[in-house]
Amino acid sequence: MATKPFLNEADLTQAATYLRAPKSAPSGDITESLPGPEFSIELQKQLLKRLSAHPMWSASKPIALGSWSRDELSPKSDIDLLFSGDESAVLRLVTDFAKQGLKLRYRMPEDRSDWTVGVEPFDMLALIGARSLDGGGGGHSSDGSSAELAGQKARAFARRKDILKAMVSERRTRTERYDSITNYLEPNLKYGSGGLRDLEQALALRQLFPEKFTGPDDTHAFEVLLYYKRFFLLVRQKLHLAEGAGDLLTAPEQAPLAKWFGYKSPRDFMKEIQKGVSRVSFYADWAFETATVSRRRLAEVEAQKLSTPADLFKALKKDPSVLMQNRVRNHADRVFAARGVRKELGRKKELDLLIGRELTSFIDPAKPEEPLVALFRSRLIDHCVPEFRKIVGHVQHDQYHRFSVDAHILQALRELGRLRKKPKLAGKLARPLSKQEWEILSFACLYHDIAKGREGDHSVEGIAIAEHDLKAFGKSQSFIRDVAWIVEEHLILSSAAFKENPSSPKTWAKLVAKGVEKRRIPLLATFTIVDIRATNPEAWTPWKERLLNEVVSNLENPESTSAIQLARLAPEWVERLDSFLVSMVPAKKIADDLTEVRNAKTDRPPKVLKTKGGQTWIRFHSAHDRPGLFALYVGALAAAGLSIRHASIHTFEETGVYDWFEVKTEKMPQSITKLLALALAKPSTQAKKPVKFDEVTAVSQANDEWVISFRGKDQPGALLQAATALASEGAEIQWARVHTWGRQIDDVFGIKPPELATDFMNRLKEATK
Repeated sequence: MATKPFLNEADLTQAATYLRAPKSAPSGDITESLPGPEFSIELQKQLLKRLSAHPMWSASKPIALGSWSRDELSPKSDIDLLFSGDESAVLRLVTDFAKQGLKLRYRMPEDRSDWTVGVEPFDMLALIGARSLDGGGGGHSSDGSSAELAGQKARAFARRKDILKAMVSERRTRTERYDSITNYLEPNLKYGSGGLRDLEQALALRQLFPEKFTGPDDTHAFEVLLYYKRFFLLVRQKLHLAEGAGDLLTAPEQAPLAKWFGYKSPRDFMKEIQKGVSRVSFYADWAFETATVSRRRLAEVEAQKLSTPADLFKALKKDPSVLMQNRVRNHADRVFAARGVRKELGRKKELDLLIGRELTSFIDPAKPEEPLVALFRSRLIDHCVPEFRKIVGHVQHDQYHRFSVDAHILQALRELGRLRKKPKLAGKLARPLSKQEWEILSFACLYHDIAKGREGDHSVEGIAIAEHDLKAFGKSQSFIRDVAWIVEEHLILSSAAFKENPSSPKTWAKLVAKGVEKRRIPLLATFTIVDIRATNPEAWTPWKERLLNEVVSNLENPESTSAIQLARLAPEWVERLDSFLVSMVPAKKIADDLTEVRNAKTDRPPKVLKTKGGQTWIRFHSAHDRPGLFALYVGALAAAGLSIRHASIHTFEETGVYDWFEVKTEKMPQSITKLLALALAKPSTQAKKPVKFDEVTAVSQANDEWVISFRGKDQPGALLQAATALASEGAEIQWARVHTWGRQIDDVFGIKPPELATDFMNRLKEATK
């Protein structure tokens, strides 16, 4: 591609005056005339005026190829020429213009009698569309003015099968190269899928294989292609007039182009571009398929009966090829219009139920995806879900959303099918789902973004559309509720996992409040995976899988229930309390108790609580913290004959000391309460048998906290001796963990860094000998 205009600045300025904007913003109307070819002809006149002034021009016998021969010149087009004249004249002409900065892409016949000798198939294709320039008239001499050229075209045409083979290979390679996010955000007008190169090749196929394109529906397809040829050509011409612009429709160029074309916004302009790209890509696929199959195959497709809506669905199920897609595409409007004139309520209901049954079958993730793709590419989906038309071509201009909305919805349904057939794609998040749950997910995929591009929240706006259609399809109320819920809440799980703390009970509580519980957890998790993969496959990473799995696992964990309830009852406390305490003690009991101690101005008496699981928990409270308080509580529990299993130690500004202990006991709560009252009123001064620890170590000694571990054999009074030793050193205990396994203990304390830190650990070890 040329990097600068082929005309000098003065000639280009003069030519630009002939480029006029369309009377109204193009909207896909194939009857609309767009002025791209006229501007091309003006560029040709200017170019020919410059080239023909050279003394060797006529002797070179120039023949226009490529965009010049097709009246598709743009300011930065390549200038492709074939010279059949004197070789020395050609070299002089090309050299002189190169010195002037005009680079001509040219070739000369290797064999003067057969110009196809030694050339690639694409050069033969260019030869078939070539136009002689030696007759004057601004480069528009008739092909018949050169009998020699006509004969050479016939030779090239005889090689049409070789040309077709090369075209198929080139298109496949080009599609792979330009199949990226950029072709949606910043499409390449020439080489991108559905661009001018696809257009040129589709139109060339009709010229190469005219006998294949004789069906009654073929005319419309080529009318559409010719319309977009004019539209894209005009966009490219205007784009080339911008400084530094090429064939890439970059974001900075979209706004001025939208304004010049008369669109209300760049988004409207790009929506029309993407709609055109989609249509051109489809008809190019159809043209290639038509050219490569037998005439018998074409006749089979043409013979398919398409008189009723049921016929359309049946045809695509039987034959989802692009050939049948095109035939259904051409007949659907007529078929549904014929049904629409029947005003009877029963007829309308009958049609809606038919659509509901067929749609359920086509989007079933357990079925092959070819009929699903055919449903969308044939545009039969527009008649099933009329609101779908409004999102066709709608592009979200960011680097995350890879596809236009309509393409994303199809991709979501395809990803759902892949996940249904290969659960390992979900990793640890894979969950078994029922047939109805897969059906719910398929309709959620279909409707979750149906309201994109409208004012308001598309998740909310889409609910009414989904409910209206699903009711007409005959779905049950519970089914409709589940689909509508996913449509409304389809973003909350990913937001919780990637934008909030996935380990926070507050996060879990917000999800539960939105209905993310029980069977809806795996349902929404599966949808979230599908939605991410369908938005941009590169966005589904191990990191996202881990975070999403963390949220889901916590929601599914029975031990999280209490934390979730506490987060709803007392959200300011849930993350400040020991997580084990929160998971084991009923949330309502904790919330009520926190209210009690927070409002108390003096110490509250111990509270004994027996859970449904059989555990006994005891809460101690002191309005003010002081050294040795933890040892006092542990001593009281020992005096009451209670063996400590777990300690949850807290000190809050609002409550003071707030410690909970899980104990092993057969005693009733009333008896424990009395024993503790006596033990606290008269702390025991009787010396206990000393406990020897195997190891007393500082696990960490950070600036804000030290962690001390006491390890040894499980012995009565071990925790009390550790607590007493810490108290004797004036250590302020912030938290404690009591670990017992087998006959071993590992009691761990978090303390504020001691004031006399030097030799602290040695003194502590002495105190525990």
